[in-house]
This record gives sequence, C-alpha cells and structure tokens, in this order.
Amino acid sequence: MKRLTALLLCIVLLIGCTAPKLQLPGSFYYPRVEPAYAGSDDVIAAEKRELAGVREDLGEMLRLYLEGPLDPRLTHALLPGTELLEYTLFEQVLTLRFSQELAQLSGIELTVAAGCLARTFLPLADATTLILTADGALLNGNTSLKLTLEDLYLQDD
Repeated sequence: MKRLTALLLCIVLLIGCTAPKLQLPGSFYYPRVEPAYAGSDDVIAAEKRELAGVREDLGEMLRLYLEGPLDPRLTHALLPGTELLEYTLFEQVLTLRFSQELAQLSGIELTVAAGCLARTFLPLADATTLILTADGALLNGNTSLKLTLEDLYLQDD
C-alpha cells in the first residue's frame, strides 16, 4: 500500500510540474543578410526548424537558436561571444539574461535582435512578454528591455 501511495504521489507531482507548452515545428527569426525596407519581414525572416526531441525543453531551444541560422541568407541576431546566462518563464513572462556583449548592440541593431528574440520565443514558450537584460550592463541606457508582440512594428509606412 505504501508503494502504491508513493507511486500515485509521484504521478500527481509529475503532472502538476509539467514544462511550458511548446509548439512544433518552430520558427526561428533572424536578421536578413541583405535587408530591404519595402514590406513586412524584409529586415528579419523566419527559418522553420524541426524541434522534435526538444519541444518541451526551452533551454535546448534557446541553445539551438544561439547557434545561429542554417539559411545563408540570414545572419545571427547577436554579436559573437554573446552568451545566455539565465532564462526564466513565470506567468507568461520570459526573461533572458545575456552576457555583457548584448549591451554592445544599440539603436537599430538592438531593436532587430530584440525583435528576433521576441518573434521567436514568445510564441514557442506561450509567453506574452519578453524581458532582456545584459549582465551588469545597460541596454540603450536601461537596465532591461521589455517587449510584447504588439510592440513590434514590422512595416514602417
């Protein structure tokens, strides 16, 4: 009886502690090598990625994203050497803490990188808000950058 009770308790705990729901396949957004400014998604583009085997592991998806795009028409959103130090997902808020190299981006480069991360990971993690920070550094003079998908303007009229 004790074994059955222990087994049921483990099952209940496992069901209650499920990982964030992730969608499969996923779209990883990266900047275009040759951006255009005529329409939507002319600066960034989606690269479809098969996420079988990692669909329940947000950390592994972040690691895959940081390896960069497979398509030669796309480039990495972050500077070489930029490391993801920590990520948290709590109440639909995804927080990504990067190394200080993230703070070397500013202006449009930071905006494009943040847009790529938001377009990629808010849907995959079923989050509504993305918060970016750089370890011990400011992003465009702020301690963090907060984005939602509604904050992104994909076409400038």
